[in-house]
Amino acid sequence: MKVVKNLVASAALTLSVGGIAAESDVQPVAMTDQQKLSYAIGVVFGARLQQETNQLDMTVFEQGLRDSYQGQPLKLSDQQIKDAFERYRLSQEAARKDQEAAFEQLAQANFERGQKFLKENLKSSSVQEIEPGLQFEVVKEGTGAHPGLEDTVAVHYQGQLLNGDVFDTSRQLEKPVQFQVKQAPASWVKILPKMSVGSVWRVWVSPELGFGSGGAGPVGPNEVLEYELELVAVNP
Repeated sequence: MKVVKNLVASAALTLSVGGIAAESDVQPVAMTDQQKLSYAIGVVFGARLQQETNQLDMTVFEQGLRDSYQGQPLKLSDQQIKDAFERYRLSQEAARKDQEAAFEQLAQANFERGQKFLKENLKSSSVQEIEPGLQFEVVKEGTGAHPGLEDTVAVHYQGQLLNGDVFDTSRQLEKPVQFQVKQAPASWVKILPKMSVGSVWRVWVSPELGFGSGGAGPVGPNEVLEYELELVAVNP
């Protein structure tokens, strides 16, 4: 009964944060209340297992479930069952360590590539440095006001990696995004007050001022970021 209660609680949580199946994917079948409960437990249990592992042989899994539930003789001893779980645990641990090692190698490679890029980039006569790791180039100089930290600004932006992959942009929106300068990303807080309305700047941000050694989403660890910022308006 405790297992059923846990599955019911798990189902409630899962359904509250997004569900398991879209209504359009459901194929209605007439069921008794007992059948609905049985099927519901199977669905939730299956969803939880899917999050844990993709290594199940469903035929053998169903046999083990049936034998255990019906009190039939088991095909594995207690020790064999423990050994199977231990081998799985060790394989998962090894896979995790491999992933961590690969991530660290990528972080180091990105860091070295980024440092080399920033050093070479600064040699361009059109590129200026506000502080180590924060560079900019004026694409278009505006003639309007400069925003203060308390001001609300309207900005069009596009962020990309050094390989050209765009990870975020406002260009697909009908109008620029608005926010208070002091609430912007750290690098933007240092850049925006130096821009005047109408300006378009290309900005390069070191990982220390960006997403750091952990990365985020499509941004890998220790990635240098390149932004194109257009200051459209300032609203005090």
